[in-house]
Amino acid sequence: MMKAIAHSKNLKLRVRKWNNRVMKAIAHLKNLKLCVLKWDDGVMKAIAYLKNLKLCVLKWDDGVMKAIAHSNWQNLRSRILSNAQAIQQRRNNQPFELEIDQIIHQMREERDQQLSEDLFPSKEQL
Repeated sequence: MMKAIAHSKNLKLRVRKWNNRVMKAIAHLKNLKLCVLKWDDGVMKAIAYLKNLKLCVLKWDDGVMKAIAHSNWQNLRSRILSNAQAIQQRRNNQPFELEIDQIIHQMREERDQQLSEDLFPSKEQL
């Protein structure tokens, strides 16, 4: 009977050790699952980043293609010339740039007007 009790205690000790190993294995698997989930999250972020990068590249390619389509210098030159002619007609064939003397004269007139308003305010401003 003593042998049976000792054998039973030994068996209980083995079961406890086995249960302890099972619990460690379960904890390890949970930790491994957490690592896999973190890795999956990292992979998903990388995939999203690559999709965004691909979208940016596609937009850039589209922009380059549009720029190439519009960069035909002959068409661009003719458009510039036609726009310049239309502007000249609206300005009654006056040159685009004013002469320096006209600019200086206009600036002096504006300055004199501002000074006279500041020095001699009208009755409405008082």
